[in-house]
Amino acid sequence: MNAEQFNASHPVGTLVFAYPGFRPEDASDARRLVTRTRTEAQLSASGDPVVWVEGEGSYISLTHVDPVAEDAWEKARKAETAAQPPEPTSLPKTVREKVAGLLWWSVPSGTDEEAKARTNQLLDELTAEVRTAAFEEAAAFFDGLADAEKDQNSYRARVMRGAANDVRRLAMKAAT
Repeated sequence: MNAEQFNASHPVGTLVFAYPGFRPEDASDARRLVTRTRTEAQLSASGDPVVWVEGEGSYISLTHVDPVAEDAWEKARKAETAAQPPEPTSLPKTVREKVAGLLWWSVPSGTDEEAKARTNQLLDELTAEVRTAAFEEAAAFFDGLADAEKDQNSYRARVMRGAANDVRRLAMKAAT
């Protein structure tokens, strides 16, 4: 079915079973989403007809989306809800965990675990770059305050140079 045909008979909000990745007949561990469409169907960059559904961050090929009757959808939704374990009562996620959760699926890899590990590695590298830039900026700030002093041997100038050196020592310690 092409995108135009799908849109003609299935408006946004259509109840569907969606299969990100694999259909159940293609893989025993296929994941089924009991969901609804959140966009009209359209062509992806590769020319495949796709649609976005609630609960999934990327589009799904129309070959992996099955519109279903409301009673079948409700029955599946109730079964899915009953099978889910209760939400853990844990601390809120850190910003890093939130970002990693949003990005891992876009990292090329062979498995989800590899993608998640690579995402964390990339976030570690980004953190190190940001930390280094912050230390360099702080040291330059204190050097600038010291340079602005008329008397370079004054107590204030010496304190500012000492602060710049302390920041550089912290940067070296953080890098190891």
